[in-house]
Amino acid sequence: MRVAPGLLAVVLLAGGCTADGQASAPVTLPFAAAGEIVGRNGSTMRITPRGVVYWKGFDDAKPSAKWFLLVAYRVETTGTVDHIPAATPNGGLFWTKGEQAVTRMQGNVRTLPWTGYIKDVASVDIPADGHADYVQSLDVPERGGTLVYTGQDGRQLRWPLPEQDSGEGTDEVIEYIKHAY
Repeated sequence: MRVAPGLLAVVLLAGGCTADGQASAPVTLPFAAAGEIVGRNGSTMRITPRGVVYWKGFDDAKPSAKWFLLVAYRVETTGTVDHIPAATPNGGLFWTKGEQAVTRMQGNVRTLPWTGYIKDVASVDIPADGHADYVQSLDVPERGGTLVYTGQDGRQLRWPLPEQDSGEGTDEVIEYIKHAY
């Protein structure tokens, strides 16, 4: 099979490889540490997981696995207006542990009552030197694991997740749960 040189470069870069075909190693950071990503418009941005909540659900909002994992995170611009790229089948935030991987499109996250109320993933411009806070909902089989962000450039950031509710930025979801249930 013959592949056009330009197409090969696109495939290698999209797969997390450098232009010379070398795999780019994932970067593992402590939870709540900022990692650099490429914004939709190509600028350097920072993404920081801030807090986690594990929730068993209630009545009509139950996880298909075992837990709803709610991850609060902040995205910051560094000098120019930009926004986080839309999630793709191979990119965005997801959860992993061992051989298991869960994206935001899996499980029962669409049944969560705060869908549309809490800012989760949006392609809204963030002002230069500004930030936006989001809460990502995932339907996971167990506590802990690793939060992974794969960028549009193929680079991957990883944060080991605490096994207990911790951090900040989840207050809005917790208040919603308390009032709704």
